[in-house]
Amino acid sequence: MGASFDPGLIVDSIINVLQAGMPAKLDALDTLYGDGVLTGEDINKWYRSRMGMYDAHPCQTVFPFGPAIIVDEEAGFTSWAHPITIVTLDVASIETATVDGDALLPVEVMQVRLGRYARATVELLDANRTLTVAGTKNGKGSILEIGGPNYLDFEYSIGDPALMRRNVAIPIAVAVQ
Repeated sequence: MGASFDPGLIVDSIINVLQAGMPAKLDALDTLYGDGVLTGEDINKWYRSRMGMYDAHPCQTVFPFGPAIIVDEEAGFTSWAHPITIVTLDVASIETATVDGDALLPVEVMQVRLGRYARATVELLDANRTLTVAGTKNGKGSILEIGGPNYLDFEYSIGDPALMRRNVAIPIAVAVQ
C-alpha cells in the first residue's frame, strides 16, 4: 500500500470533505464573529497540486507532502501514514478598507480571513476523521493528526504591485491499509 498506493486518492477524499462543508462552516464563523470579514468570501476553487498558477482566490490546494511511513503492522496488514498538506491562499489589495468601523488595510483583513479559513479547515477535518478513500483495503482512511496552522510570513506581488498574496498551511497525517 505504501509504495504502490496513490496518495492522490486521499487528496480527493479530503477535497470532497472540504467542498461539502466549507460554505456552511464559513457562514457559521461569519455569524459568530459578526464582522462581515467572510461575507461573500467562500473558497472559490480547490487544487490538487503543490505548485501552480492559482487563478481563483481565495483557494485551497491539497497535496501529498513526503513519503508514507509504516504506522502499524498487524495480522498481515500494514497501515501507512501519508503526510498531506492543505494550503489556503488569499489575495488582497494594499488599499485601505473599513471593517466594523475600523480602518484596516485589506492585507490585514486577509490575515483575519486566513485565520478563519484555517479554523474552518481544522474543524471540518476534526469532524470527519474517517475518510472514504478508494483503493484501500477497507475503503477508508483515518486522519491521525491535524497539525496547527503555519502562517507563511512572506507576501509577494502576483503581477500587480498593488496586490499581495499570503498563505496558511495545515499539515495532516492520514492512515490507510
